Amino acid sequence: MASLFRRELLYALIVCFTPLGFGYIIGYPSPAHDKFLEQWGSSFPSDTNWNLFVAITQLTGAIGPYIPTLLFKFGLGRRLVVLIVNILSIIFWVILAFMKAKTFWMGFVMRILQGFILGAFSSLGPLLLLEVAPAEQTGLYGTFNQICIVIGIIILYFIGEYQDPFVMCIYAAVSHAVQCGLIWLIPETSIKSQGDGEDNKEQTSESIFQAKYIWPLVVLLLIMLTQQFSGINAILADLKGLFKKANIEGLSPGYQSIIATTAQLVACFFSGGLIKVLGRRAMWTISGLLCADSLIVFGFNDKFNWSNILPVVLIFLYQFGFGLGLAPMPWYSSPELFPPSVRPMASSINGMTSWLLSFIIVFISDPLKKKITTLGLFLFYGIITLCGTFFGFWFVREVDENKAESLDNTDEDPKA
Repeated sequence: MASLFRRELLYALIVCFTPLGFGYIIGYPSPAHDKFLEQWGSSFPSDTNWNLFVAITQLTGAIGPYIPTLLFKFGLGRRLVVLIVNILSIIFWVILAFMKAKTFWMGFVMRILQGFILGAFSSLGPLLLLEVAPAEQTGLYGTFNQICIVIGIIILYFIGEYQDPFVMCIYAAVSHAVQCGLIWLIPETSIKSQGDGEDNKEQTSESIFQAKYIWPLVVLLLIMLTQQFSGINAILADLKGLFKKANIEGLSPGYQSIIATTAQLVACFFSGGLIKVLGRRAMWTISGLLCADSLIVFGFNDKFNWSNILPVVLIFLYQFGFGLGLAPMPWYSSPELFPPSVRPMASSINGMTSWLLSFIIVFISDPLKKKITTLGLFLFYGIITLCGTFFGFWFVREVDENKAESLDNTDEDPKA
């Protein structure tokens, strides 16, 4: 068994600033809301405008994954693309830091632009982690993406408990600046480092839209649909309501959010080692069944009022189960279905699919709940999760360590 502490781990830690940035953008609105409400008073925007401020990044995020792919098409290497995306993110965070009630429109524009960055991060993070990972540890390294997304959210929650939104924005900008310097320690990966011959030209010009890639694309889409239609983003948006219903006192909403999110973080840490021991299909199945069971029981508890504490217990189990497999695996297992020549486009499609489905499920969940009740909504989540679990059991691919490549062997045998 190869050692965990190797140069690829350093490369992965540098790449992890990318999913941290993903978490910053997702995590910013929740702690910022109460601070702005306190500071702006009656000038605070309407609920509709604030909800758009929060959600708009998911819509523009659907386009963002194609930004790295487009830059790769112009011949830019991975490191330069990361640098460009980080510089843009720094600019947007700094401008957002100076948002006031009278310049809320400016902040809204920044959130639109941050959505493109969010989408770019959702594509770049899994792609680069997969490419720097040792052959036998792609599953472990793949979990780093979701772990760091959750860490990024928690960091801004903590800062938001004690500081103004200005500090959150500046912290995020500084974090991106650090990656701008460190990214050059990573050697160029994948296609860029495989040679400049004719074989490489054929490889980089290959299209993903071919008959041989239809089934891998179907698997990619259905795996991501399972993740998003398990209801994760819609549920997270209503966490405060769940805690209020359980009558938990003595904790601020910020700390309640931190505690709930930590359940997923802990699961992601376990996931890396468990995937290596049990395999991807087993972990996907365990994760999906735990999520589906939690969702279905949650719905029936809401209908029959078995316990006011049970919803909180179930949401912890759901978050834990989600972190075991449904959260991290679609981001690295699906792009692995494709060769390096089309993997950037596959990663972009994966990210775009995630954001479109996320926007849809968040948008329809509330009106759907009014029509079919909470029981119906959570049965909807649970049944889709259950179906996706069985699909993944058959079609999530186990990594082939003999065929996978890493930065350890690219220099020794670039044709392998």
